[in-house]
Amino acid sequence: MGTVTRNPGDGWNLAVEWESEFKPFEIVGRGSYRKTIQEVTNPEHIQLIFHRSAMSQSPVLPTYAKNIILYGPPGTGKTYETI
Repeated sequence: MGTVTRNPGDGWNLAVEWESEFKPFEIVGRGSYRKTIQEVTNPEHIQLIFHRSAMSQSPVLPTYAKNIILYGPPGTGKTYETI
């Protein structure tokens, strides 16, 4: 985790002051953010990032119907998990 300290405005580079004490963690069942720099705007995610004790130890995972036919171009994540 870090703080953007400078934006040269070229669309590619940002100067970031990285926090050395930060330990990576996962917010289970809440989706994910990209591994590149991305602004976190969802208030619920911000709360979970900075107050991790509020996270449930056993997340409620969604249930999906089986035998779903997924349609779309290659590389769009259709084969995520279909068991």
